[in-house]
Amino acid sequence: DLEPAVRFVEFSIKVSRASRVLLAGAFNRWQPEGLPLQKGSGSRWEVLVPLPPGRHRYLFQVDGKWTPDPAAPATARWEGLPVSVREVR
Repeated sequence: DLEPAVRFVEFSIKVSRASRVLLAGAFNRWQPEGLPLQKGSGSRWEVLVPLPPGRHRYLFQVDGKWTPDPAAPATARWEGLPVSVREVR
C-alpha cells in the first residue's frame, strides 16, 4: 500500500506594500500562522508547500485580510468566503 506522492507546490502572490503574507487552506486546517510567505523580488511573496495529489482549497492572508489568489479563480467556498482551488497532480 503506497502512500500518494507528495509534491512541493509553490504558492505566490504579488502584493505591494504588504508587511505580512500568510497562507491558509484545508491542508493546514485554515491556520495561516503556520505558513508565512517569504518576500521575494519586487512585490512577490512565495512559499513552497508539500501537498498530496488532489484539489486543495486555500486563501492568502495579506496583513490580516483574507484574499483569494488573483492567479486562480475563486471557485469554492470556506466559512462563506470565496476561496481559490489548486489542483495537484
